[in-house]
Amino acid sequence: EWRDALWGDYEVDEDGEPEGASGRVKIRHQLRQSLRRLFGQLASLPSYNNSATPGLDGTAVTLRSATEDLAIQQRLVWEAHEVNWRCELLALDALIVGSDGWPELERWLRETTVSEVWGTGSSGVDIAPRPCTVTRLYCWLVPPQPGWEDCRAHLQAFLDVLSRWPGYPKELHNVQVTNDACHQQQYCRVSDVAVAFYVKRFVTAYHRLPIPPVRVSGDMSR
Repeated sequence: EWRDALWGDYEVDEDGEPEGASGRVKIRHQLRQSLRRLFGQLASLPSYNNSATPGLDGTAVTLRSATEDLAIQQRLVWEAHEVNWRCELLALDALIVGSDGWPELERWLRETTVSEVWGTGSSGVDIAPRPCTVTRLYCWLVPPQPGWEDCRAHLQAFLDVLSRWPGYPKELHNVQVTNDACHQQQYCRVSDVAVAFYVKRFVTAYHRLPIPPVRVSGDMSR
């Protein structure tokens, strides 16, 4: 029930369930109170107040700036996509390879391998982008986009993760995109096949499309 979580009311109703409520209403009430305890008590998040000024990368965010500041909007859109993409990849990998049942050290090593897809390999706790990130990293440029060569290592890490999954495309076996011998056309083809395989496995597991990383720019109001 993310609508309740995003609504921002984390005050727990101590009066209990409404009198004479149907079973469905009671369940809905219990779910709402559980979410309020999770966010308000366990996470210590205050309820939403339009006069509050939370910080984002060292900048105080007001209701007006969140509505009008393009840089803040872009940061939030980028971060929402990035966090979801990282969490989904970690969750799907754990489901497919069964790492949830592994010993702690082996599980941590696997999460480190997965986290190399978006960073330096600092473990699965690295799902949240680091604060004060002036330049929002986008690791999925393809030729002829400027800077695509800098994305080679991330695509290779993605391939390394997928290679442990059943059904890994034969076309991708032993492919090394970090090698200069991997020309632009081949790089694009490898990227397309890898993404298609990931999306197929994700849809099979969760019956919906995954959240992709995103490169944001321009007018967010359009």
